[in-house]
Amino acid sequence: MNPHHQTHTTLRDRARGCLLGQFIGDSLGSLVEFQPPEHIRATYPHGVRDMADGGTFNILAGQPTDDSQMAMMLIHSLLGATRDENKLPHYDADDCRNRYRWWLDTDPFDVGNTVAAALLGAPGVDSQSNGSLMRVSPIAVAYAAADDQQQAIARAMDAAEQDAQITHLNEVVIDSNRVYVAAMVVGIRGGGVDEMIATARAQAQTPQVREALDRAVAGDYHAYEQHMGWVLLSLCLSFWALAASRTSGVEQALVDVISVGGDTDTHAAIAGALLGSAYGAKQWPGRWVATVLLCTPDEPRLAEGKRLRREFFATDLLRQADTLVGVAD
Repeated sequence: MNPHHQTHTTLRDRARGCLLGQFIGDSLGSLVEFQPPEHIRATYPHGVRDMADGGTFNILAGQPTDDSQMAMMLIHSLLGATRDENKLPHYDADDCRNRYRWWLDTDPFDVGNTVAAALLGAPGVDSQSNGSLMRVSPIAVAYAAADDQQQAIARAMDAAEQDAQITHLNEVVIDSNRVYVAAMVVGIRGGGVDEMIATARAQAQTPQVREALDRAVAGDYHAYEQHMGWVLLSLCLSFWALAASRTSGVEQALVDVISVGGDTDTHAAIAGALLGSAYGAKQWPGRWVATVLLCTPDEPRLAEGKRLRREFFATDLLRQADTLVGVAD
């Protein structure tokens, strides 16, 4: 096989897998958001494996919550950005901030306190919440196709840092964003799980993030469970799932993240994008992919406050992934 064709094929599949994983995890996790693990086990003894209408917010199967609604705003910004001589987008923090604020003005049915306060003009210096990590996956897709892998990682980390600073100024949150996109860039370019984890560890700048990555590989996320929306819990769970996927497979790894309970839609959106970067779109169960891509959450049967504008639909997600990574036909 032509090596260029193989690279093209890998980029397409992994970029799609990343963005699909974001939306799949979000939708699956929203069924049990805020529930403790024992309640999830009682209702779903084999884990949350199928999307369904309802859940915590009484929305449609496949419908995105705030995690992927914000990610979609980032997708639109990156797609509309000017591009450099290497056809990579110039990340525009002002445009992203405006789009996030526009999203907030649509009165979303769920929004984190730190994100809302920042978009209204009062960014938190101390908050270590997961509201920036949950939306940042499209940046990895947008920069993965750079000619040189180190350039791709550097550009993605820089953009992820700027994006975090729109709502979160804490160094642990920023570092989490950076290592997360670095790992996904490696995955989208065809790297394996071990290389993704090693890259994240090598790029970590704070001891807190390094410890979270080490705990993830050791299978120990329990030190972070006391804070449901803590970015270190989300980061640790996502890399725990990635490490475990080497034996459990991608579907089970995502199901296991949701079974931990708590902020399940955000944890699963973050883990889903990371897993999708490693395994590609073809490894996601077809029933999950179809439900996400076919969901049109403006239907009259939805309560008025739960309906979404078309800008948030994932019906065009595959083309958006292809365009972002530079392999659109």
